[in-house]
Amino acid sequence: MTDMLEIPEYDAEDVTELRQAQRLIARLRHELMMVEEASRRLPNEYRVMLDEERAAKVEALFEQRKLFVEQDDTWELEEAFTEFVCGWIDVQWDMVQMDEPEAPSIVLSA
Repeated sequence: MTDMLEIPEYDAEDVTELRQAQRLIARLRHELMMVEEASRRLPNEYRVMLDEERAAKVEALFEQRKLFVEQDDTWELEEAFTEFVCGWIDVQWDMVQMDEPEAPSIVLSA
């Protein structure tokens, strides 16, 4: 009866290449896990894709420190953009509340 599991034989050079391949595979697996982790959306995180014109406007307003009222030199673009979006969400929310007094309000739990 022949052996059902045939184990290939390797010479020293093959073993070295195999170990290098194993290390490379392990490194690539680690890098893939890091990329996957970084790309996961966090709770309360939203992503916005802007066309070129609007992206240029956001960048120009940021550079002029006019993206939102309290913007100064200490703000990073992402933080300032978040503040800008939050402000306009509040404006829109308030407008809906004034137009539709019976509209549901949001109660945040701690």
